[in-house]
Amino acid sequence: MEIKKVGVLGCGLMGSGIAQVCATTGFDVTVLEVEQKFLDKGFAGIEKSLAKFAERPVEKGGITALQKDAIRARLKGTTNRADLAHCDIIIEAIIENV
Repeated sequence: MEIKKVGVLGCGLMGSGIAQVCATTGFDVTVLEVEQKFLDKGFAGIEKSLAKFAERPVEKGGITALQKDAIRARLKGTTNRADLAHCDIIIEAIIENV
């Protein structure tokens, strides 16, 4: 089975990083969080990280503005579990709060 769509549970530091790497690699990514405010915070972190990569020269690991836009376009946030139904794989990166 070929993986094309990735789901990530949690948009904290680890979840947002996993989502960014997956989207950078070319996967369509859906990130699930319990509240929109957590998605907003995680996606703000992704945006900040992508901005840093866009400042670097491409020869030194940077990305172009077009690549940055393409990565962003592959990322989707949701608070609805049903939105993960189309994912080929789901990666769990939620807080462990016993």
